[in-house]
Amino acid sequence: MSKKGLVPADKKLGKALVRAAQKHEAQIKSSSDGLVNVVSGLGTQKAKRSHNQFQYGFLNDFQQLDAAYQTSWLARAIVDYPAEDMTREWRTLKCDDADVIRAEEDRLQLPAMVSEATSWARLYGGAGILMLTNQDLTKPLKPEKIKKGDLYRLLVIDRFDMTAMDLNQTNILAANYLQPEFYTIAAGAQMIHWTHFARFAGAKLPRRQRAQTQGWGDSELRKCLDDVMDMVASKDGIAELMQEANVDIIKRVGLSDELASDQDDAITARYALFSMMKSSINLALLDDEETYDRKTLDLSGVAPVLDLLMTWIAGAAGIPVTRLFGESAKGLGNDGQGDDTNYYNHLSSRRLTQIDPGLRQLDEVMVRSATGHWLDDFNYVWNPFKQPDAVQIAAANKAKAETDMLYKDGGVVTTSQIQRRLQAEELYQFDDEKIEALEADEDLTMFNDPVDDEPDADKKSTSDAAPAPLYVFRPVLNADDLINWAKAQGFTQTLPADDLHVTVAFSKSPVDWMKAGEAYSSRDDGGVTVRPGGPRMIEQFGEGAVVLAFNSSDLSWRHMSLREIGASWDYPEYQPHITITYNSGDVDVSKVEPYRGQIVLGPEVFKPIKQNWKADVSEE
Repeated sequence: MSKKGLVPADKKLGKALVRAAQKHEAQIKSSSDGLVNVVSGLGTQKAKRSHNQFQYGFLNDFQQLDAAYQTSWLARAIVDYPAEDMTREWRTLKCDDADVIRAEEDRLQLPAMVSEATSWARLYGGAGILMLTNQDLTKPLKPEKIKKGDLYRLLVIDRFDMTAMDLNQTNILAANYLQPEFYTIAAGAQMIHWTHFARFAGAKLPRRQRAQTQGWGDSELRKCLDDVMDMVASKDGIAELMQEANVDIIKRVGLSDELASDQDDAITARYALFSMMKSSINLALLDDEETYDRKTLDLSGVAPVLDLLMTWIAGAAGIPVTRLFGESAKGLGNDGQGDDTNYYNHLSSRRLTQIDPGLRQLDEVMVRSATGHWLDDFNYVWNPFKQPDAVQIAAANKAKAETDMLYKDGGVVTTSQIQRRLQAEELYQFDDEKIEALEADEDLTMFNDPVDDEPDADKKSTSDAAPAPLYVFRPVLNADDLINWAKAQGFTQTLPADDLHVTVAFSKSPVDWMKAGEAYSSRDDGGVTVRPGGPRMIEQFGEGAVVLAFNSSDLSWRHMSLREIGASWDYPEYQPHITITYNSGDVDVSKVEPYRGQIVLGPEVFKPIKQNWKADVSEE
């Protein structure tokens, strides 16, 4: 149509379209930079890429999120795995009355509540934990008025069940800026002041978009939902291809003529019988004018595509492939440690920004409900995401022990200070009265004159003795209890009751016996009692010795004190144990139940080392 044939309305529309195109071109020119090629169209309005633009996603479509979480294990893993990993090992309280607060956490099931709230925050963009106390829910919560036992229970509610009222978008000085003043719970009319909720937000959003979510964050699942759909669709497509991986083809002369003469049913029955026979008896019968062939679909390129999609969705979710799909790390020498480190660093920042704020709100009320008042020294640290194994723990403890000995030898710390640290870390159970007595002894000797490093020969201490090899042990006073236990476990022979003992030191290197002093942990009668319970093991040492291994801080520290005066030890570590027998017979030592009763040890006995002591060993 010519311009003369345009009606006025069409002219206006045409001019509007021209202006819109010019405006769009101007926007492209003002926002584009880089390489431009007017011939190929690169970087100009003719380039297809120049028309790409992002669009806002739906922030409040919880039905889609619900459906994905319910039906897709991958969507559920993206939501739950980080929430579980952030809260699984929980935290260590650093304050007095920590045991009382831990009991309150157990009563309220706090770790499970925080884990659930974190999951809903990742799924929906936010969740709250309602603190039900004896205070009016319509009025601001006053933590300073919480008394012992006032926190009745906790209730986790996701953000779509919390209807916001009176959103504060103006008072930037208020603690609830960009948050509501009140909430109502779905299917309820009760107005609840915002201070009664501990809030757990999802992924952060720009301030302009937070108004759409009523102050909440974004769903961690929503941003990668399209990638989840692509992953599931790809897997389903591959499964469909597998159904057609093998296709049977039969060529038959005159097939078209037979179909034209209404022989469809006969032909269908013929090849249905062919398929049935091939499936049931592995036999294919063909006419002399029929030929059979099988086409196999080539799926060799499917696996790399699926691997690429797995890596893509793992990146979108922020979870390593090894964690998300349970797949071993690939590559020579790759143990996945680097991926785990990056993942745990990512979760550490999420703990700080998404869990700590809400947890601090809960602690304000829970600590007071547990103890009746606020603890000024209350604090906590998150436990490591991955607990070390036994070898790593042993190596760390050994390094700490060596450091303690260096500090002690240098006069930086005292024995009682080391015991206090070990007690605080719950590595050993020290008696507070014994530590206090040791501290008192250390205080008395704190200002003694230092020992002359180069004493004259005439001033040599009369307490010095000629160094000699040293054997220190404690006899087992309730040996009959252990022998009866050993007989009940199937051992036919044991060492005599008088020979059951615990070796404290066996030094082949000469030492000055007089410098050994007394064991600080001795009872009034000089003995030591090992309480029932604790870690016990039955092990088999060299020369067939079957021993009962146990822990005793008294024996371990006494051994180390003897090492300090120069006593040698032929083994990497000291492990208190009692040798039961050198002849296990037919007993499977690995299946023996350890003795878990009380062990009563007598006073220390000092003796010279006897090199051929094994010759005197007898059993009964």
